[in-house]
Amino acid sequence: MSLTTAEILVGHGNLSIDAIDMGATDGGFTIRSESEWFDAMVDQSLGVQKKKLVRRKVFGSANVAQAALAKIAVAYGLTAAALSGITLTYASQDRGVVTGTFVVPNGNPSGFDRTYAFARIVSLGNSESAYQRDGITFVPVEFEVIPSVDGADSYFTVVDATS
Repeated sequence: MSLTTAEILVGHGNLSIDAIDMGATDGGFTIRSESEWFDAMVDQSLGVQKKKLVRRKVFGSANVAQAALAKIAVAYGLTAAALSGITLTYASQDRGVVTGTFVVPNGNPSGFDRTYAFARIVSLGNSESAYQRDGITFVPVEFEVIPSVDGADSYFTVVDATS
């Protein structure tokens, strides 16, 4: 086994959802994939004879440290119409399917940017914030990545810049 230290990536990234820069985060940005498999089994064998992927879900999440109203609206999955000046109205509106990107400056082994592009995401609105005198108020953002509708069923792309 050879060790290539350039491939050990350390650093932060910048998350944008629906063209809104989500700002500073705590704990980084997480991409999680969940797969469900069907196990084909027969009486003549004790083990699985064949496996077939039957469902896949992809999620993204981050703890946003800048609790501006526009960022809270994204976290709760609210539409832009929910925000009017200095007032955010929590209602049964749905932000719908939007786009998102996560860019890691100098985040690839060549030292250039790495960009995760999500063509279709839905904010899940599962957010809970604590206002406390001895800590930062974080706004958790969680979204599900919806596969493309172009027949490829792609969830996201990762592109390493070369310059």
